[in-house]
Amino acid sequence: MRILVVEDNRSLLKTLKKGLVEESFAVDTAEDGEEGLYLAGINDYDIVILDLLLPKIDGWTVLREMRAKGLSTQCPDPDGARCAGRQGPRAWTAGRTIT
Repeated sequence: MRILVVEDNRSLLKTLKKGLVEESFAVDTAEDGEEGLYLAGINDYDIVILDLLLPKIDGWTVLREMRAKGLSTQCPDPDGARCAGRQGPRAWTAGRTIT
């Protein structure tokens, strides 16, 4: 499974990447919204972990741009199962899916 983590807090980004790699995930990282959007456009990701308060381009704008460009990811549901047949980047906030 390939994951993109977009987070401007370097310490948190490093910790997230380390933990995910230890669990055998392929992980790419970006420290701002511009780089995250670029990576999402040139690679296929199963999951995108996206901070909302990012430099250059905020996370909400990144999410809107990903949708506008037709970029898609598989969307795990809150119970951990894959959402069969659903496509498109989704965001989770406090346990709620934001579409």
